[in-house]
Amino acid sequence: VHGGYIYAAMGESGNLGGAWRRPVPGTTSIEQIGTNLPDGVDLSQNYPNPFNPTTNLEFHILNGGQTVLRVYNLLGSELVTLVNGNLHPGKYRVSWDASDMPSGVYFSRLESSGVSITKRMLLIK
Repeated sequence: VHGGYIYAAMGESGNLGGAWRRPVPGTTSIEQIGTNLPDGVDLSQNYPNPFNPTTNLEFHILNGGQTVLRVYNLLGSELVTLVNGNLHPGKYRVSWDASDMPSGVYFSRLESSGVSITKRMLLIK
């Protein structure tokens, strides 16, 4: 898994017969939408909220480095990691497709530069 994709190589006896790349279930994309230095680390409220089945999450990071954005259910179980990598300072947007999830309350949690921010989201089908 790298950059929101799962990679696999197929072949026999050590010969590469082909390869494929598929998106990790639950994520659709991450894009940097601004390079202006923000005031700090921030996770905006997802939009739309409530949502069905796709929502967008925007966040700002002041310092480059390890950044993790995960989604949890109401019981605190991790469902999906939307971002897990070293990002440059700036503003980012991630889209989450929750079409395989039931209606309910979910939480997005951003961890970057020693800061942790959690927001509540509502999926209504």
